[in-house]
Amino acid sequence: VLRELLPSIRATTEKKRVSLIVHEMENVGVINGDAIRVSQVMWNILSNPAKFTCEGGEIDVRLEQRENAVVFTEHDKGFGI
Repeated sequence: VLRELLPSIRATTEKKRVSLIVHEMENVGVINGDAIRVSQVMWNILSNPAKFTCEGGEIDVRLEQRENAVVFTEHDKGFGI
């Protein structure tokens, strides 16, 4: 899901000169759930900072395996909600 979303997110960040750093582990487990909902959640988590991070900013995305869980995190220096 993350790999499918990245091209659209990158297009937005490149226009704004925002760095998108993605740390992806190759051996991350499978998420058992609704793929459409997982995609929507990831899209929301990534598209908001892509839109609202100031030019020259940075968005850091990490997908990793922690014990029995797959953890998806995003960190940016945007204004927030």
